[in-house]
Amino acid sequence: MVERNYVYDVYILNYSGIPLYGACTGSKFCQQNQNQHALHCGFFAALKSFCEEAFNQREIQLIEMPDIQVYLMAEPATAVMIAGVYPKSMKSRKPKRQIEAIMTRFIKKYADRLKPSTYVEDVFAGFTDDLVDLGIVPNRSVLMTRDVQFDKENQRINMPSLPE
Repeated sequence: MVERNYVYDVYILNYSGIPLYGACTGSKFCQQNQNQHALHCGFFAALKSFCEEAFNQREIQLIEMPDIQVYLMAEPATAVMIAGVYPKSMKSRKPKRQIEAIMTRFIKKYADRLKPSTYVEDVFAGFTDDLVDLGIVPNRSVLMTRDVQFDKENQRINMPSLPE
């Protein structure tokens, strides 16, 4: 199990809810929800749109629940959103700084590849190394969104197990 001082999940998506990159770190929360990454991305995008349309707010920054907190950040110039799921016990400044660092690094590294017409499978796969370098995930043993496979026959998402 991952230590409490690390992110549980990282989602990087475009404003339409298309997952660009996602990392599941092996925490209990992540293991229970790892097959929901694509669904969660759609929810985060819908929530952003709802805030804009209903409340004239450009973004939502924090969702708090009894055991977890979700920090969100949007980058209008590239139409990219980042969401990080953290344990509720983590001090609030650290996750916010981490989300800002993720956004800065991701935009700097992939700015030329963020137009929808240029999305190529696995183009963002190397970002796991950046998360380790930033100290956001403990090691490279994360399950990425790109590992998701859609089972057309059974109409469900299949995701392989995390590495041991």
